[in-house]
Amino acid sequence: MKPRIKKGIGVLLGVMLAAVTCVGVVPQMTLTAYAAGTRKNLQMVTNATAANIEGAQASNVYFGTYKQSSDGNNGYNRDPIKWRVLQNSGSRLFLLADKNLDCKKYNDSNISVTWDSCTLHDWLNGGSGGNFYQEAFSGKEKQAIATTSVMAQANPYYQGTPFGGNTNDKVFLLSIQEVTETAYGFTDNYSRKAANTTYATGQGAYDDNGIGAWWLRSSGSDDSNAATVSDPGYVHMYGHDVDSGVVAVRPAFNLNLSSVILISAASGGKSSGTVGAGALTAVGDYLGNDWKVTLLDDGTFGNNANGHAGFSASRVDSGAVAAGNSITVSYSGANTGSNEYVSAIIVSASNENNPLYYGRIANNSASSTGADITIPSGLAAGDYKLKVFAEQYNGDYMTDYVSAFSTINVTVEAASSGPTTPPNPAPSTPQGDSVDYFADLKSAFDYAIALGGNRTVTWNRDCVLNYDVMKLLAENPSITLAFSYTYEDMDYLVTIPGSLAKPDPTIPIYGPLYLYGMYGGTATPHHEP
Repeated sequence: MKPRIKKGIGVLLGVMLAAVTCVGVVPQMTLTAYAAGTRKNLQMVTNATAANIEGAQASNVYFGTYKQSSDGNNGYNRDPIKWRVLQNSGSRLFLLADKNLDCKKYNDSNISVTWDSCTLHDWLNGGSGGNFYQEAFSGKEKQAIATTSVMAQANPYYQGTPFGGNTNDKVFLLSIQEVTETAYGFTDNYSRKAANTTYATGQGAYDDNGIGAWWLRSSGSDDSNAATVSDPGYVHMYGHDVDSGVVAVRPAFNLNLSSVILISAASGGKSSGTVGAGALTAVGDYLGNDWKVTLLDDGTFGNNANGHAGFSASRVDSGAVAAGNSITVSYSGANTGSNEYVSAIIVSASNENNPLYYGRIANNSASSTGADITIPSGLAAGDYKLKVFAEQYNGDYMTDYVSAFSTINVTVEAASSGPTTPPNPAPSTPQGDSVDYFADLKSAFDYAIALGGNRTVTWNRDCVLNYDVMKLLAENPSITLAFSYTYEDMDYLVTIPGSLAKPDPTIPIYGPLYLYGMYGGTATPHHEP
């Protein structure tokens, strides 16, 4: 059945909508336009500006989660919430839920009440009457939600109806004035229509082929009813009984862009290669309008948002690096655990706001303090900045959390025309003769050092190293040893950057299990060819 109203409204109220103007939640500001050629699937947010997110419902942002779709087992999935961008003011995003998220009474009892005192206001803001704010957003997301001065406004048709006082809200409902503001994209009834989530319908929301009616915060013909948007999308200024149990809830809030450090395409926007040295992937163009955000999580914007404070990174080696070769960074303060990574972004030294490459270079499921980063072979010679940071990457449509950037200056040379991996000198003695084996390995190092730059020596003879080799590695941080060997029917691959080599004069020979345990790597069952 249709949501119950006290009297027929007629078409008069719909005709009136064109004359209503917005004087409400946030002041009118020019919508932000994006510059040609800058629509990328990963973008920096600088000076609280997200240039390519458009208002008037042209763009959408995913933020928070809520019960929405059926799980097929008489329950509901917690899905990412999609929000329409009503306005990008240059410092805030004014957001309205894309769908009706729940079904609640405007007030639990049918009494004279206004927005500032109704139970729905309490429920939306996490007060004693409920917990949408608590349930929909993580503690870190809450820190990014601005407290909005919500203006109490008279019903433009029933101006004698009490409308309460102003409030300071985290989450709120739109007013009649806001839901008829063309600058917010409300140009006709269709622009006001909203689908119900499966959960909202299950909670009792009136559902007409998936479309529902939703509350406004404005009072109706008197203060025992509240204005709504009907399922066809026109505004009921007369209103519905405040204790109606079939009207849905479509929340709104303002997102503080000062807490956002990156925006990315909601799906596939943070494209990374396999976690490791070669993870850096070119940032692609993006023609879509669905975005997710990455929040700065270092305590700058609240005590709850400090989970990635204290991270720092620096380069271990030095000098210019040829495209296609690697540099080594050491870091500290990185979180360990699920979805925790050390990530990096390359930007031009002359334009730090334009990410060129992004990748997750280390997986912090276990404690680590250093990583190699391969400079993409397609990067032109020049000066760049490598921004390294700790990141909780949560996947498509989900909010990510990062530390502040550690910025490392890098000069890139043109890709070398010679070999990037020095050839191994021919063995001078049969394999297994450890004395000459170490001499041959030193010869390979000498050859790599003579070539200059960052080089990798590959070696697959014997299964041990000696102190002299480790000392030579430590003295040449631009050399990396990729050591593969077989020990007790297991194949090992251990990579030892010279910058991380730890020679110990009390250890003359470094065995296979020591090397694997000390420097990590891979181990797989050995199969005879």
